[in-house]
Amino acid sequence: MIVEIAETYRTIEKLSYPCGHLTVGFISEDQLHALAAEAGLHLAVPEERESLMRNAVSVSEEAFWCVLHLINPGRILGQRDRIGLLILKNCFLVVDLYDEDDSTGEAVQRMLQTLRPEKATLPRLVAGFFREILIQDPDIHEDLEMQIDALEKEVFDARAPHFRQQTLQLGKELLTLNRYYEQLININEHLEENSNDLFAEDELRSFALLNERMLRYRDNVQLLRDRLTQAQQSYQAQLDYQLNKSMKTLSLVTTICLPLSLIAGWYGMNFTAMPELKWRYGYLYVIGLSVAVVSLVIILLKRKKG
Repeated sequence: MIVEIAETYRTIEKLSYPCGHLTVGFISEDQLHALAAEAGLHLAVPEERESLMRNAVSVSEEAFWCVLHLINPGRILGQRDRIGLLILKNCFLVVDLYDEDDSTGEAVQRMLQTLRPEKATLPRLVAGFFREILIQDPDIHEDLEMQIDALEKEVFDARAPHFRQQTLQLGKELLTLNRYYEQLININEHLEENSNDLFAEDELRSFALLNERMLRYRDNVQLLRDRLTQAQQSYQAQLDYQLNKSMKTLSLVTTICLPLSLIAGWYGMNFTAMPELKWRYGYLYVIGLSVAVVSLVIILLKRKKG
């Protein structure tokens, strides 16, 4: 899909270089290579195994080129769409490198539907496309916030059987989102720099506004990461409290039983000269002694607690 913008939007079959009118398109990788050969451009396309943050950004006198990894809503850690953005004088092209559900092409169409032809400029087209790919991000943040809320409630109610697995999953998702926005902010800063003068200086405000939105999204993700950290700390505090209660109970039992162990060990030595062994009331005496010692220990513990 290639659209030429004059007084109206007009779909054209083939892109001619250089662009006489403002042009926007969603093209394939083969079309990209054909255009690059025609225009004498060297455009690096990184391997699919490249990590999320290792996006290619290339700025020359004639062109701006970058490769983006886009997160799919609902499966942040799943397969990511990969697109290229090629910006020439009067031309903005989105390149389909890997887009299983055609969500990127739909974003280009929505961007054209929301921008009137007479208001269209190259920066507005680029910023409008970024806004469309970020349109579902507030819903993603809200869903993650609700998951963290549920975790906090489970911790408060002392019923979080899968807490560690859930926090590990959420932590990975939030880290991925943070890196995702860092990638977008990095690209937007290159665009706002306008080092090759592809944009008019008075039109760069679109990138400044876009950068503010991306920064808000990144800050919101950081806030969610802080909340997740607080939930983990609360969970750990609860575990420590339960452990302290168990240790306290164990210590009380040990404190009470230790004197009894001393009495048992004392009279278990079986010395022949030990008079209590042959005394008629020796057994009752040891019982009474044990009860008295336990009672004394309990009284002392209660006084200490009070």
